[in-house]
Amino acid sequence: MDSQVIDLRGPHVSRVNDVLLDHDAAGFWQVSGVQTGLRALARRIPSPAVVAAPAQTRLLRWADLELLAGEIPAGLAPPDHHRLAALHPSEIARLADAVPSRLSAEIVTALDDQLAADTMEEMIDK
Repeated sequence: MDSQVIDLRGPHVSRVNDVLLDHDAAGFWQVSGVQTGLRALARRIPSPAVVAAPAQTRLLRWADLELLAGEIPAGLAPPDHHRLAALHPSEIARLADAVPSRLSAEIVTALDDQLAADTMEEMIDK
């Protein structure tokens, strides 16, 4: 939790505040989605004032998310951003600009050379 992920439906960057777990057909636990927003964050803070405050919470499906390896402890997930290649370079540039530079570098270096060059050009042009 408290990590940034890329929601490919937007596409946009979101900060995870809660994780949703479900049982699969075999009875094993699996991550089905994440929640973002103040209400999801408020559940982690033991304060009646914060919990009672109205706030928006968004549910993001796990299948629609792109994890940033730099946000996962000890590099347990290798960067695999092949789904980003389906986005326009301007969208990738907007995502890369929305995260810290170490994560931005992870995104750009995972792209093929031509798409990385087009994305960097979009980052410079803005």
